[in-house]
Amino acid sequence: MIEQIPPGLGAEVLTLEWLSTLTAVAGPAGALRAVRHYEQIGWIGSTARRQIESLLASPSLDVFVDPTDPSEPTAGQHRRSYQYLVVLKTLREA
Repeated sequence: MIEQIPPGLGAEVLTLEWLSTLTAVAGPAGALRAVRHYEQIGWIGSTARRQIESLLASPSLDVFVDPTDPSEPTAGQHRRSYQYLVVLKTLREA
């Protein structure tokens, strides 16, 4: 589990890249639902969820999708999300 997003530019860039891919597939609303799901199943903690939600709501994440047309992430997207989280955990432990 990742309790919080690690500090540092590398972790920030990786997190924004991950969220960009997630929102491209699921839209902002779907990405928010996915992040809450990741907390419920123990992939991330509440601090990480809040950090991610603030990034999803910030202008630093370039989202060119229709927020009124949310969709659900695919199984492949959930797998990619998990892979991003594994790398973020590795950065946290380094």
